Amino acid sequence: MAALRRLQVLDSAPEAEFDALVQVASSICGVPISLISLIDTERQWFKANVGLPGVDETPREYAFCAHAVLGNDLFEVEDATKDPRFADNPLVVGQPDIRFYAGAPLTLSGGETVGTLCVIDREPRKLTDQQRDVLRQLSVAATKLLEGRLALREHAAAAQAAAAVEKDLRLVVENVPAMIAYWNADLTCRFANPAYQVWFGVAPDQLVGKHISELLGPALYELNRPYLEAALQGQVQSFERKMTGPSGTSRWSLAQYVPDVVDGKTCGLLVHIADVTSLKSTEDALRLEMAETARAHELLLTSSAELARAQQLGAIGSWSWQVSADEVEWSAELFRIFGCDPAQGAPSFAQQARLYKPDSFARLQETVGKALATGGAYTLDLHYQRPDGHEGWVEARGEAVCDAAGRITGLRGTLQEVTQRRKEQQALEVAHDRLRVMYEQTPALLHSIDAEGRLLHVSDAWLARLGYRREDVIGRPSVDFLTEASRQRAREQALPALFATGRVDNVPYQLVTRDGEIVDILLSALMERDLHGQPVRSLSVMTDVTARLRAERELAREHERLRNLIEGTNAGTWEWNVQTGEVIVNPRWGEILGWSVSDLGVVTNQFRADIAHPDEVEDSRRLLREHFAGRSDAYVAEVRLRHRDGHWIWLEDRGRLITRTADGRPEWMFGIHVDITERKQRDEALQRLSAELSEQHELMRVTLQSIGDAVITTDASGSVTWLNPVAERMTGWLVSEAKGRPLTQVFHIVNEETRALTENPVTTCLAQGKIVGLANHTLLISRDGTEFGIEDSAAPIRNAAGDMLGVVLVFHDVSEQRRMSGEMTYRATHDALTGLVNRAEFEVRLLRLLHKSHEEQSEHALLYVDLDQFKLVNDACGHAIGDQLLQQMGKLFGETVRTRDTLARLGGDEFAIILEHCTADQAAQVAQKICDRMDDFRFIHDDRRFRIGASIGLVPVDKRWASIAAILQAADTSCYAAKEAGRNRVHVWFDTDVAMRARQFEMQWTSRIERALDDDGFVLFAQRMQGLTTAQEGLHAEVLLRMKNEDGTLTQPGAFLPAAERFHLVSRVDRWVLKQAVDWMAALPDISIIDTLSVNLSGQSVGDRAFHAWAKTMLLQAGSDVCSRLCLEITETATVTNLADAAIFIAAVRAAGVKVALDDFGAGASSFGYLKTLPVDYLKIDGQFIRDLTQDPLDDAAVRCFTDVARVVGVKTVAEFVEQPDVLARLRQIGVDYAQGYLIHRPEPIDMLIQEALVPAS
Repeated sequence: MAALRRLQVLDSAPEAEFDALVQVASSICGVPISLISLIDTERQWFKANVGLPGVDETPREYAFCAHAVLGNDLFEVEDATKDPRFADNPLVVGQPDIRFYAGAPLTLSGGETVGTLCVIDREPRKLTDQQRDVLRQLSVAATKLLEGRLALREHAAAAQAAAAVEKDLRLVVENVPAMIAYWNADLTCRFANPAYQVWFGVAPDQLVGKHISELLGPALYELNRPYLEAALQGQVQSFERKMTGPSGTSRWSLAQYVPDVVDGKTCGLLVHIADVTSLKSTEDALRLEMAETARAHELLLTSSAELARAQQLGAIGSWSWQVSADEVEWSAELFRIFGCDPAQGAPSFAQQARLYKPDSFARLQETVGKALATGGAYTLDLHYQRPDGHEGWVEARGEAVCDAAGRITGLRGTLQEVTQRRKEQQALEVAHDRLRVMYEQTPALLHSIDAEGRLLHVSDAWLARLGYRREDVIGRPSVDFLTEASRQRAREQALPALFATGRVDNVPYQLVTRDGEIVDILLSALMERDLHGQPVRSLSVMTDVTARLRAERELAREHERLRNLIEGTNAGTWEWNVQTGEVIVNPRWGEILGWSVSDLGVVTNQFRADIAHPDEVEDSRRLLREHFAGRSDAYVAEVRLRHRDGHWIWLEDRGRLITRTADGRPEWMFGIHVDITERKQRDEALQRLSAELSEQHELMRVTLQSIGDAVITTDASGSVTWLNPVAERMTGWLVSEAKGRPLTQVFHIVNEETRALTENPVTTCLAQGKIVGLANHTLLISRDGTEFGIEDSAAPIRNAAGDMLGVVLVFHDVSEQRRMSGEMTYRATHDALTGLVNRAEFEVRLLRLLHKSHEEQSEHALLYVDLDQFKLVNDACGHAIGDQLLQQMGKLFGETVRTRDTLARLGGDEFAIILEHCTADQAAQVAQKICDRMDDFRFIHDDRRFRIGASIGLVPVDKRWASIAAILQAADTSCYAAKEAGRNRVHVWFDTDVAMRARQFEMQWTSRIERALDDDGFVLFAQRMQGLTTAQEGLHAEVLLRMKNEDGTLTQPGAFLPAAERFHLVSRVDRWVLKQAVDWMAALPDISIIDTLSVNLSGQSVGDRAFHAWAKTMLLQAGSDVCSRLCLEITETATVTNLADAAIFIAAVRAAGVKVALDDFGAGASSFGYLKTLPVDYLKIDGQFIRDLTQDPLDDAAVRCFTDVARVVGVKTVAEFVEQPDVLARLRQIGVDYAQGYLIHRPEPIDMLIQEALVPAS
């Protein structure tokens, strides 16, 4: 995130360079969408966008790119709907309907990955290798654009800041009254400010390039030359000089020469010359003033007659004050100083407030008060203001006057006019401060110390190098910052020399920084003495030589290492002058060949050629030519040379060209000889052994690389020795990368559920020495973060002696099996809409709890919740909005119960809650809390507010119950009792509850329905439909259901189907009806008389995946003749409630040739919207629009609208409940395709329908 913020690119405007990259990516990969996506904290933001107009960002939690940035290479998802990480992603199941994704990470030069350049398609696909390479290159280009964009912005900002600083500095330099110039090392001018024209009458631009002697003239140059030469030696110089300007005016100047030292070399001088004429005048005035004061004092002692004169000369007035009488006496000079009339007398102490500035009089009052209290004397400066407005300063002195008893009776003292002296002192302080700032800001390491060795001043560079603040060091002994050895050198050598000669040069010292780092310096110092020759202070200049000394020490160590290396390898060394043939060897070189240095004599390259083996001479010469030509870093060869006694020895000959002649030819070459004869002999033996093992090894390698399992082998310490290709793919490590690493680094496994590290099977195998398996739910995390569910085993590898050599680990990928198992388990136990436990899983948990209550005598509770006014929301807002309400209810209930409790959706608007280890009283509190929250809850849609309630039946779950069916029956009965009692309330089951037992007759239908299913107690009826727009070639009819009673009468479905719905038996009824209808058609002698036979399905069947599977199997067995004549009617309510399941089911049965009708069309609020997403064949218009068609214009308009829409989407229409001839005639006019109702045909047994259909044929 920090790297992304530094790029300063988020929420910036589109830029053509980035847009061009995504255009190229989209074109090369052949996809409609391409993005440059940057991953922020909570979002992904698009810097460039092709194919998603108007979209700038999406939440990070949905971003594919958030996965892509976790890896180092291209991240590709061929089909997102099949990838468990993205199958339920809103960007996949909704807009923009992502199916394919490929993203290359945008990795900055610092290693931070900030986003991706990606391509997206709405169809599954796979990139070619060329497309992947292009996408990677484009991501690199995008990264460079991002960093280049930042660099340009930073460069512009830096340039602007530098220009501003330069402007400010130039403004200061050009306007300062002092002369500032830079003189090169040859004393030619590089720069001078305008003050030089004032002093010397030479314009700065005319001065550039001239030698300093041309400016100063011969006499002044000779006077200044010693200071110039010292400064060029790196020593800061400071001196005063009286100069005469072009106008003839003489001025005193204070000159400072500060050397510009770079890498120990003086490149030039920074010269600063200030006008100190006024300071000199001040010094003269001060000396004169001091002389006058002394004279006045002498006159005062000589006679009182001269006192007034003395006071006048010294501008000193005297005064006295008798406190008790408040009598004040002033001398004549005091009246003159304050400009007061002596005739008026001296003002009282209180009246003197008008003569001083308020702050000065306040200080005077405080000081006088202390003097009267303690008898002490005082001296202070006071700011006065005369009656005529003139202001100035006086120095006030006073002391106490006591009587004979020692009591303080008053004060007396003097006042001296010091206005001019104060101004001169302030000017001197300003000049001093200016010099101090220049001293401190010079780039050199400077410090000055007093005669006692304490620091007076240090430069900023000194502080920065040692890591201190100025207030931390001023006043401390300078030796505090030296090492102990440097302190001793200072005491014994440097300080005696400095005091004796007045300077020292390049004394090696070691300073210690605040962090303890040692800094090597060379110190030069000058001693400043007073008029009596006593030391006052010294100025020191230090050169940091830490890096240079460190490099020298490292070079010495390197030389020592080289010498030890040569001696340790027992190598012979040689140096060869390629041009002269001269060879210099060490004694070991001769020993290897059986010669001593004295026996060898002068060695030449020809001698070496004479003893070389002829088979290697040409190859050696070729290697030398390549090295001389610069095509190799070194000459390396394995050669044979003839020993002195005649046999051949093998040598490793290594060398490198060190120097060349002036014209570029090779000159001196340095190298070594190492005897490798024994190694060569071992190599030959190993080659023979290798030949014997190669065939066995190749057979094993091919076998292990060809098997489908992953194989890793380790040594006895658990380090990886080999991986087969499958193991490389699953771990993300190549053999070359993994070899030698600990297995735990390559084979990273955790528990799939807890994410805790799993015990390493290899470690266990090594410890136990036997075959071990892997724990269940083990997850392998690949190097790139990919996760694999695995199963494995580890077995020891032993040699013939039984010693353990290592371990072989065999494992295989079971991710897909686990994923499918987990997904199937979740889908089988959870409701698709709310994510809550479904009815099947709920009953499993309830049964488990019932068994526990019998075994442990424990007490639990069941809450059966039915929403009040839910149908009102469905009818008013549509079923999609009703689904949103159900989801909100699931969340609200979940916030009310404990996490250990089971919250389930049983179907429709029915929920159930199992409260484990909860008494009936506690459960009643939970149930009431739900009712209270429901009482406060309002469902809002399109500015409409709905009040939803919850009727709750509470049943204690304990050993009294024999089955969960009895518990559920009691819960359902209690829930309906709560509804009858006024809704949004709780009803607790009591065994003696007479009112609830009275409702149990409704439960009797369950046994009758189950008996009818088992004993074929149902009978099929049918009702014909009539074609209105075209001639009808075959029979169109709808299958209806009746229940047979014991007395032979029939029961209408309206009596038993509600109970079947409530007790979840209706799906079994649907199976019975559909199976009977299909078998009936298949048994017809001539099925061609049937055009369409419609069978109704309930909402429970539409939402039941098990019913889907059963129906598809049954239809497949029935064959195409039956399926092409079968039509399944699904009510609009059932479709909307189970929209996703309905869409899947409709697509499956239509693929088998079965037609689909949307029944009761128009009853919902969003009917038209589903025609765009559900592929149906018929619309059966709800009867509420048909009955009063000719009397109600609104019904007429609705039917016409339904018909027009159906015609547009290519769907046939059927009008239900046609009972009047005028209604039938109007339907023909409107263009409705079919009519159904009592006017057309009254329902009758299905066999009778066929007999009637066969009559015209006969």
